[in-house]
Amino acid sequence: MIKKRNILLIILFMLMLTAFFPFVNAYMPSGFKHTFWLVLWIGFLILFYPNILKNKLILLNIAYLIFLFLSLNTYWENMLVREKERLISESIHIFAAVTIVVYFHHVRDYLLFAKLTFVVIIFLFITALLTIYSASIDPLFLRNITSSQSEYSQIDDETIQYFRSLGGANYGIAGTFMSLFPVMIYFYKRNHLFLKRKYIIIYGSIIIFALVSTQLFTNLIIAIFTFIVSIFGVKKLKKSLLIILFLSIIFSLIPRSFYVNTFIVLSDVFRNQKEISYKFRDVAQFIELRASIEEETTGTGIRAKRFPKLMESFVRSPLLGCFYNTSETGHDYYLLGYHIYWANKLTTTGIIGILFFTLVLYVFIKISLPKFEESYKFYFLIMTFSILAYGIFKAIAGREFWYSFFILSNGFYYLPLINKKEDSKTEIQEK
Repeated sequence: MIKKRNILLIILFMLMLTAFFPFVNAYMPSGFKHTFWLVLWIGFLILFYPNILKNKLILLNIAYLIFLFLSLNTYWENMLVREKERLISESIHIFAAVTIVVYFHHVRDYLLFAKLTFVVIIFLFITALLTIYSASIDPLFLRNITSSQSEYSQIDDETIQYFRSLGGANYGIAGTFMSLFPVMIYFYKRNHLFLKRKYIIIYGSIIIFALVSTQLFTNLIIAIFTFIVSIFGVKKLKKSLLIILFLSIIFSLIPRSFYVNTFIVLSDVFRNQKEISYKFRDVAQFIELRASIEEETTGTGIRAKRFPKLMESFVRSPLLGCFYNTSETGHDYYLLGYHIYWANKLTTTGIIGILFFTLVLYVFIKISLPKFEESYKFYFLIMTFSILAYGIFKAIAGREFWYSFFILSNGFYYLPLINKKEDSKTEIQEK
C-alpha cells in the first residue's frame, strides 16, 4: 500500500516540476500538466489534512476567493474576460502556494521542505542553461514567446512550439531568476551553511547570464538593485534597514547627470544585447528629460503614460474598480494597462479589491518573519520586495512569481537542514 507521505512527495514534486522546469513540462501529456497536479494537491489536503484549512492565512485566502467569486458574478460580471481569467488564475495559484507553506509548518517537516526547494534550485539551474542556449539561437526568443499570446502576434505557432521545446525560461521563471540574488548573497556570506562560496558563485553566474540573455530590462535592473542592497545586509534586521535608509538618502542627493551617464555607460557594456542596450540609453534620455511623460521621444516616457491613463478610469469608480456595474468599456479602461500590475489591479478591482489582496500578502509576511532567525529576515524581505516592486513597472504574470514569493522565500531558509544528519522532522530553531 502506498503511504500517504509518498503520495504527497509525488504530488509536490510534480507541482514544482511543471512550474519550474519548462523543458519537461513541454513534453508532458496535456492531461498531466500543472493544473492536474494542483487539483490533486488541494484534494489531498482536504482529504487528509482538513484541519490545515482552519489556518488563519488560508481562511483569509478562502475569504478572498469568495469575494472574487461573488464580485465576478455580480457587479464585475461585465469585466473583460482577460482580466477575469487573470484574477482567477492568480488567486488559485496563490492559494495553492499558501497551502504548501502552511502544510510544511503544520507538520513541521522542514527537511522535506528543504529538499523540495533544492529540487527547484536544480530545475532553475538547468532551465538557466537552456535559456542561454535558446538565446544563442534567437536573442529575443522569450519576448517572442510572451508576445505570441497577443492577438497581434506575427510569430507562427511552429516557431513558438520549437522554442518552448528547447526548455528556456518563460516570463514567470525570468521573474524567479530576478528574485534569487538576495538569498544567494545570504548563503554566500554564511559560507558552508548550505553550499561553498565557489558553488554559489557558479550558480549565480549562470543565473545572471540567463537573465541577461532574456533581454528583459526591468528584471535585470531589479536583480542588480537587490544584489547591491543585499550586500549591505547585516545580521540584525533593524540595522540592515537603517543602512539601506542611509544609502537611499545618499543616492537621492546624487546629481541627475550621474545616473544619465551611468545608464549610457551600461548601454555600451550591453551593446551585444541590443534590447537591453537600447533600454539603458532610453532610460538615460528619460531621466535627462526630467521623467517627462509629455515628451514622446522615449519609449520609457510612452510606457509611463499608461499610469495616468489608468488613473482616469480609476477616479470614476475608485472603491470597487472601473468595471463596477458598467459595460466592458469599464469607464474607458485603458486596454494596455495590464502591463503595469499594481496600477492595473487598483483600477480594475478598486481600493477594496486591492486592500483585500494586499492583506493576504501582508499577513503572510507578518506570519513568516517570526519563524526565521534574525540573520535571514532582511534577505527574505528583499526577495519578496523584488517581486512586488516588479509590479510597479511590469505585469506580474505567471504562477512562478507567486510560487517564488510564497514557497521559495520560505523554503530557502531550511536548505541548511540538508547538510544535517537528522531525521525528517528536523527543525531550524525558530526565533
